[in-house]
Amino acid sequence: MYRGRRILLRAAQQFVCGAVLVIVTGLALTGCGSGDDGGGGGPTNSSPQPGAGDVVQDDVHNGQDVAFAGSMIAHHRQGIEIARLATGRTRNEKVLAIAKQIEDEQTPELTEMTGWMTEWGKPPPASGATITGITGLVPPADLARLRAAKDTAFDRAFLTLMISHHEGGVSQSRDEQRTGADERARGLAEDMAGSEQERLTELNALAQPAR
Repeated sequence: MYRGRRILLRAAQQFVCGAVLVIVTGLALTGCGSGDDGGGGGPTNSSPQPGAGDVVQDDVHNGQDVAFAGSMIAHHRQGIEIARLATGRTRNEKVLAIAKQIEDEQTPELTEMTGWMTEWGKPPPASGATITGITGLVPPADLARLRAAKDTAFDRAFLTLMISHHEGGVSQSRDEQRTGADERARGLAEDMAGSEQERLTELNALAQPAR
């Protein structure tokens, strides 16, 4: 009788141990399954990742950006050239001061835009090339007359041409702000529109007594 109870007890213990083993094994397998889904059991990252078809592009530019940079390179080259003509042709300190300011502002902008054209694989306008159709660009004949002018005549011609030149720069900058895609170009266009409008106000004020 006692021996029978021991046999029954042992059988019960073996059943319980077997059940525990099955449960533990199942948990282990479940854990392995989670590891396969989550990358080896490590922490999962809920942040979205670029898919195979996604394009990560730092440089996004369009035709307007290229046209803006190209035309403003030619525009700034001429602006710097006109500004440098003031030295030796006028003694008007205000004209000399604004000419220097224009040169100082436009020189680094010219360098930056030339770098973009190289980056985009687009040749910048050739230095010294005759270019037409750019808003605010001074015709060669007017530029020749400015080179020949002196003193008050130079001041009058300089201010007239620089006003037209800056009006063109503001117009082109606003076009870029409206339809450009490159963030750098649009940012520079915003800065240009502000600085060239400031110079335009100053030029107009100087032109009043000079005309």
